[in-house]
Amino acid sequence: MTRQTLSKNVERELEKYYGGKRCVVTKVEFCEYHHIDDDDTNTSFVNLVPLASTFNSPKLRDARKHRSKSVPVVLPAQLDPQALLHQANLHFSQWHISLAYGCARLAHFVGMNYLGFDEEARLPFACMAMYFARHSVNYALIRDILIRDFIPVAKSGCVSSEMRVLIIQELAGIFSENGRQKESLGLYQLIPDSVSKATHNISSAKYAALLRRKATSIIAGNGPTDASASLLTDARGSDLHSENLTASIANTLAWACLASGDYKGVVELLEPLRERYVNAVFTASDRIKPIAITAWNAAEVFHSYAVAAAHLGKNYVARSNEALVHAAQIYKHCGTYPFGFRPDFWSKEKQIHKVAHDRGVATVDFLPRIPADIDATISQLVNWLIW
Repeated sequence: MTRQTLSKNVERELEKYYGGKRCVVTKVEFCEYHHIDDDDTNTSFVNLVPLASTFNSPKLRDARKHRSKSVPVVLPAQLDPQALLHQANLHFSQWHISLAYGCARLAHFVGMNYLGFDEEARLPFACMAMYFARHSVNYALIRDILIRDFIPVAKSGCVSSEMRVLIIQELAGIFSENGRQKESLGLYQLIPDSVSKATHNISSAKYAALLRRKATSIIAGNGPTDASASLLTDARGSDLHSENLTASIANTLAWACLASGDYKGVVELLEPLRERYVNAVFTASDRIKPIAITAWNAAEVFHSYAVAAAHLGKNYVARSNEALVHAAQIYKHCGTYPFGFRPDFWSKEKQIHKVAHDRGVATVDFLPRIPADIDATISQLVNWLIW
């Protein structure tokens, strides 16, 4: 079939998402758009990633020819799926979330198209791609991963319990970030403790994150409980020295305080983190420097602090404005949005953003709702996974 010309609209969408035409592996600007499914006629946004010319044309093109002749494929070290996943995690730690997504998704398709990985072997790469797509809140990419990567595995009925856990976590994350904690908690409860521990024994950080997410869903639905406190304690014990976990637990507790109108409690929780992060993250010219927590956690610290401080009167106005500006900068830099602790959680606070905007203070955008077709796809996936 004839190679499809890239449309201007798709090119603009790609450049907006990836921050220009830069290779997802090396960040060099001399690159091409690689069709991840090897179909030159499929020039949709979700099927293209920017890749250095030295990788795309000679290396993957030749690998495709060898594969078609049943010749073993040897790829450059940087295009090995594990190397791509390592690079994705490095990008994520440096707050380049779209590049992290591109590497993880490329790893999945390299494993499938060139190396003959079965569904079980390549699913972890797809789950990491979903994790990064969730962080950049790109529903086109989320939809594509659900349809092309998750559904074939779920429909096969052959997925292992460990792989089922990985998928369920990602689906629960989508619900959780949109304030739908009841659905999220229902999915988390499908994961037996014995399975989740076995799945996460190589990563205390991921296991701690799972416990903290469960606690967040409980708190959003019922307020702080003994069960949520126990989960947060276990999370802390699973990753004692993680600054990111410190920030994420503080954010969970701050949302609970915001929900109950305890604005002083929010400020007391987050003031030490705000003071610690503001000089670490922002230069004198307000350029952003990544620190050893996720960009999203950093943004949430500043945003929740800004909202709570605005309620505490004129002595806090300057600090509220500064924190709101910093939150907006990080959200924009990473393409993400405030966490949806509950449905319409931020609605009652939008007046604060309006007042700040009227004073010329930068404000933030809020999470778009999950599209109906994605909602339906997740429901179908869940039915297959728990059949």
